[in-house]
Amino acid sequence: MDNPDKACADRGYTFVEADINGFIVRCKQKDLLSQDDDADWDYFDFEAENSLAAATGSLIWDASFAIIELLKPGPASLSQLLVGKRVLELGSGIGLAGLCCAAAGAHVMLTDIPSVSEGILACNVTSNVESYADAKLRMEDSDEQAFRGSRSGSSWHNSQPLGRGSCAAGSLDFTKPMAEQALHGNSPFDAEVVLAIDIVWLKVNTMLGCNQRMPIQAI
Repeated sequence: MDNPDKACADRGYTFVEADINGFIVRCKQKDLLSQDDDADWDYFDFEAENSLAAATGSLIWDASFAIIELLKPGPASLSQLLVGKRVLELGSGIGLAGLCCAAAGAHVMLTDIPSVSEGILACNVTSNVESYADAKLRMEDSDEQAFRGSRSGSSWHNSQPLGRGSCAAGSLDFTKPMAEQALHGNSPFDAEVVLAIDIVWLKVNTMLGCNQRMPIQAI
């Protein structure tokens, strides 16, 4: 990629956010209504592997908000399943749901094809990790412990703390054999949970996991 910083510019984007245990996860998404000229188009839109399915990765979809709602405390909270687990999210898009799962206590590897993972997803992961680090610096030790909670489980290699869990991002095409794809020294098969949100709306996307060894749980 010749100009990855281009995808981190805020022009042509809006922001969505969610509160997880007192930490605000904030992600940008494309503002399609504002894209009136060439300056507003994402540099990564022109990558060779970009597709119609991948183009949807720059927007938030309702299913992500449904997952975030399930993370809220309660007897049937999704957080109880995810805390301390290594989670592989497929088709992360802008990353809001995966980052919220991390903030709730999971160790999340957010993935998408390179035009998404190296563009808007990488920007959103970095900005939230930096925001969390800044928030910790402003807190007393006792406040930080309450804010962070008890971090448990085994995180992914090269991951960064976020809330009560951790996160990392990498490139992964789930329509291709996963054994052939490396994630910064991580294996997709090390996941304990697979998270796949709104990824099967095209027939090509239904090839997920075909003849592949899958982790223990899938959501």
